[in-house]
Amino acid sequence: MGSKNTPYRISLNLGGGGARGLAHIGVLRALEENEIEFDILIGVSMGALIAANYAYYKSAGKVQNLIANHIESADFKKSLLGTWRPAESDAQSSRSRRLMMKFSRLYKQTEIYGRLFLSTGMLDKDDIIEAVYPIIPNIDFDELNMPFSCIAVNLENGNRRIFNQGSVRTAVLASLSMPLVFPPVEINGNLYTDGGIVDRVGVDSAFDIGVKKIIAVDVSNDFFAKKKIKTALDIMLRSEEISAKYRKNYQLKQAAIIIRPIQDSIHWADYHNYKNIIQAGYESTIEKIKEIKRLVRTQKSILRYFVE
Repeated sequence: MGSKNTPYRISLNLGGGGARGLAHIGVLRALEENEIEFDILIGVSMGALIAANYAYYKSAGKVQNLIANHIESADFKKSLLGTWRPAESDAQSSRSRRLMMKFSRLYKQTEIYGRLFLSTGMLDKDDIIEAVYPIIPNIDFDELNMPFSCIAVNLENGNRRIFNQGSVRTAVLASLSMPLVFPPVEINGNLYTDGGIVDRVGVDSAFDIGVKKIIAVDVSNDFFAKKKIKTALDIMLRSEEISAKYRKNYQLKQAAIIIRPIQDSIHWADYHNYKNIIQAGYESTIEKIKEIKRLVRTQKSILRYFVE
């Protein structure tokens, strides 16, 4: 874990959101085109996967090709997520529809705990590893081409952990692991799960490692499902959704700039819509590009003042 003395002026924080997290690729492309530099990438859940790849390749185009090729692959198209389509689509198989409805009910009941990531099946650890490992760099943190940290939570003591050393693949998988749906990841005898439980966009973690200003990309789906509140369970689940939303928004108040690419209700498993999601990330960043440039210039001027 980093220290308060780490000289990070600006972090780019990529939050979780399953398929919605693919918008981060568009964000990175827009920043790249405008030659916007930041000092460290901080990722949570799906944001950790995208951030790890960018920290390795230093190219939004390469990251997009990696993810797009995976989504378009025969293996992914045969998987449960690969066959998922919106409810109104006739293309979705009856098996896929039944399983995803079951999965969606479970997801909604555990949404406070985090986001979902790419998978070839339900609750099968071997399938998850086979599907996700190819799109996570199999290297150590010190082999990356820029600073990167990702967030996970220790299930045994409840502590948030910032991973920035050791295996990138293991740390990212821990950050991706959605409780009650996917198994936690064991690291040095401890079990870790999705960091979005306590730090959905990594804001608190960024300050912990000495970041001065945060550019936060929030791809959460804050659109509550319309349903009648009938039972005590309905009240409890909606209360948890509201609590998670307010906790996240409170943390985001500390960010210098917030980018919100998701303007409509997009399902976490809507990977077949990746082109539009990536484009939404690009466009929402372009809308904020002047504000981002001002922030970067200001931080450079402050640094120059103290150095000179």
